[in-house]
Amino acid sequence: MLNELGEAIGSAIAWLTDAFFSFWEIVLGVFDGFFEGLAEGLGMQEAGPLAWLLLAVGLLLILSAIQGFLRRSIVGPIILLVLGFGLIAWAMA
Repeated sequence: MLNELGEAIGSAIAWLTDAFFSFWEIVLGVFDGFFEGLAEGLGMQEAGPLAWLLLAVGLLLILSAIQGFLRRSIVGPIILLVLGFGLIAWAMA
């Protein structure tokens, strides 16, 4: 009797574990497809972690430049804009 109960609990745990791993496999596949499509759309030949980091930092620098322009500054935002576009161009090369 306890043997059957143990088998039932074990099979329920195995089912939950398989369902959990299947869920994460699907979610990671979706993210992988998204980032592959984004890399192809941007023209990034080598979409490694460094390229994604450069892209993110470049976008943050461009956003910071836009904020600087809204504060009516000129020189600082132009430097940030050039650096941001340079990093993005480097990531896409």
